[in-house]
Amino acid sequence: MSLGFYNIDFVDPRGKKGGLVVGWKNGVDIEITYKCCNMMNGLVFSDPLYEPWLISFVYGPPNRNNRGPFWEAVEKVSESFGGGWLCIGDFNHVFSQANKKGGKSVASSSSGGPNEVIEKNGLIDINFSGNPYTWSNRREGLANIKERLDRAFANDRWRLIFPRAAVLNLPSLSSDHSPIVLFTKGE
Repeated sequence: MSLGFYNIDFVDPRGKKGGLVVGWKNGVDIEITYKCCNMMNGLVFSDPLYEPWLISFVYGPPNRNNRGPFWEAVEKVSESFGGGWLCIGDFNHVFSQANKKGGKSVASSSSGGPNEVIEKNGLIDINFSGNPYTWSNRREGLANIKERLDRAFANDRWRLIFPRAAVLNLPSLSSDHSPIVLFTKGE
């Protein structure tokens, strides 16, 4: 499937885990300002010319011990940029029971920190269509677990620039994750 991306940037995976791959089309210029194993930030200049805005591509740590520093970094980005901001990717966090099918229930303790960061910083979950779950353990029957881990959040300023923005969750082809695509003009 060709999505028409002409530009890419990436963060290498560590073994079989992690890594980020980002693609964008002509008419959009992204100046990458920061890269690490869990986040890639860039200033976006688009055509037609909107005010520059910040995008953060994320891969939330799968190891619970590393999640605190990750969410602190997300919060620092929010606090350091006053313009429009979109944060998109695999957060490796189930934000509510409605985002999970199968397996153990989402514990109330796991809905504390990350949910508070999202709420405190006024981030809004971007509407999506397609696959309701973006990750699966790919097991059969009752052992199958599905979760919505991949998503996009934006602040109010970004939503004013792109009021019709939407995310499309594509089918998973060979990974345990489904790719997600952002459309700033809706779809």
